[in-house]
Amino acid sequence: MAFVFDRDFDEEAEFEERKRVHARRAIYTSDDLDAATRKAANESYEDGRLAGRAEAAVEHAETSAARTADALVVLAPRLQQILTQADQHKAALEFQVLDYITTIFRQVAPTLLDETALLRTEAEIKSAINMALGASSLRIHVPAELAGDLTEGINQQVHQAGFTGRVHIQADHRMQPGDTRVEWDHGLMDFSLTELCDGILVALKQATGEALARRNAELE
Repeated sequence: MAFVFDRDFDEEAEFEERKRVHARRAIYTSDDLDAATRKAANESYEDGRLAGRAEAAVEHAETSAARTADALVVLAPRLQQILTQADQHKAALEFQVLDYITTIFRQVAPTLLDETALLRTEAEIKSAINMALGASSLRIHVPAELAGDLTEGINQQVHQAGFTGRVHIQADHRMQPGDTRVEWDHGLMDFSLTELCDGILVALKQATGEALARRNAELE
């Protein structure tokens, strides 16, 4: 009996070549191993360095936060003391200023009345005449002690304003210098420099008393 072997020599040759290539690739020299070792070591070192930086950053942040908290604990009472002292100083200063102004106003108010009463009365009367234009009559009440000084000036103001109605100037012994009252058909103007000064003094006294109370409260 005869046997016939069917072989593909080209395929076998290709297979042998692949084996030789695989064998060459599987062989590593000592230099290759050293290079691979160094690479792995460098990569491990870099990973460790980055991890160390991150850990150090976290530790630094925690340390800084702790120091800040400790500083706040120490400073908080002092800050509160400073704020309290500032409030006390502000309240004391406010009281001192108001008390000083009140004292000065008490001293200058009489002089203010004496020196400005005539001028202020004339100014108020002039304003009332302008408001009363077109009315049939004017009745002007003035302090008796200023009536002589005011009469001529009032007549000039009436003429300059063009008021054509009747004008009555009446001296009032109950009025203080700086007081005046003007009446016309459907209007009235009443002014008192004395009452104005008294009102200012009352307001100053009240404000001073309130400032004193705040100062005492801050000192408690």
